[in-house]
Amino acid sequence: MDALGKPVTNASSDPKSWVDLHGDYLFRFALSRVRDRQVAEDVVQETFIAALKARERFGGRSDERTWFVAILKNKIIDHFRRVARDVDPESLGDSAGQAVDYRPHGVRAGAWLPGRRPTYSELGSSNDFAIGLRWTIGPGGLLDLGRSRSTAAQVAIAEIRLESASDSVREEVRLAFGGVRIQTRMLSIALHGLDDAAQALSLSQDRQEHGIGLPLEVIDAAEAMRRAELAYARTMTNYNKAQIALLVASGDLSDLNPDR
Repeated sequence: MDALGKPVTNASSDPKSWVDLHGDYLFRFALSRVRDRQVAEDVVQETFIAALKARERFGGRSDERTWFVAILKNKIIDHFRRVARDVDPESLGDSAGQAVDYRPHGVRAGAWLPGRRPTYSELGSSNDFAIGLRWTIGPGGLLDLGRSRSTAAQVAIAEIRLESASDSVREEVRLAFGGVRIQTRMLSIALHGLDDAAQALSLSQDRQEHGIGLPLEVIDAAEAMRRAELAYARTMTNYNKAQIALLVASGDLSDLNPDR
């Protein structure tokens, strides 16, 4: 269990069990992004190979499945980059010569019909004017499949990067919230320690006043009280830092504005 009570996958599992533990999940994840079963299988296989090579660098700082998903996202991005690169550059260039002209009969490109050029006063009238529309079919225009594939790949890459950034933010918030919970417990312990030290000092002083205590007891109690105060101050500082980290991770910086 982590700080929030969330079960953590064994970060040092045997690579022979990776497919059984994570294969189905990673395949479903990939398929939902690439929409192609063969491509999904390929990127998942590439993910396991990359994970095997990088296993020694994985220090268990996150859940093992989270680690696999991060690698898989990079492999999916690589796939879409290859798709974008495979588009023929010639198909993205000028293709005016392939244009299909749907202008009405007798209308010249970029010109008014003879004798029908409107005057300034006629622009607001109800006179009819012939306008030619020119559409390009194929590369550079309608039904440009190469450009569509390239654009779709770029959009997919942007979506995956956005998802990765969102996952990173969620993980940061989760860890920051866990830090606040831990520091809250530590603060409670430090506060109890401070109360115990104060009571011990008061008892030692009373014993000395009634002649049944030794001055050394008071000195020791006073020293314990000083240590408890320092411990409480340090814990309070750490608690405040944890609160600030949570506010920053969640994007709520209003409580940090001194002008409020």
